[in-house]
Amino acid sequence: MKGNQTAGTASRTGTRAGSQDEMVELKLTAPKARSVSVAGSFNGWDAKSKESGGVWRTFVSLSPGRHEYRFVVDGQWQEDPTAKESAFNPYGGRNSVLVVRGPSRRAIAEAEDD
Repeated sequence: MKGNQTAGTASRTGTRAGSQDEMVELKLTAPKARSVSVAGSFNGWDAKSKESGGVWRTFVSLSPGRHEYRFVVDGQWQEDPTAKESAFNPYGGRNSVLVVRGPSRRAIAEAEDD
């Protein structure tokens, strides 16, 4: 880890019934940060700050597909240090990438049973 000791994760939390969207938790551990936000292709790169105390997290509903994002820690844009994939951006840096494949067959069956 670099700088102010940050570590991030993206984890899937499940699907909403009747939807192809998947709830995804984006989390960053940055104990010295005063503000952290996440901006990405899924929210128009709008970096609204989230408040927390060391572990910063938000949940986003993502449709199946490829989504690029970055964390903004105290005004500084940074990659998710735990992202499994990244892509170059037009500003000379890299965006973290999260691929949502869609709900599993089991999740679809459960939603249809409701």
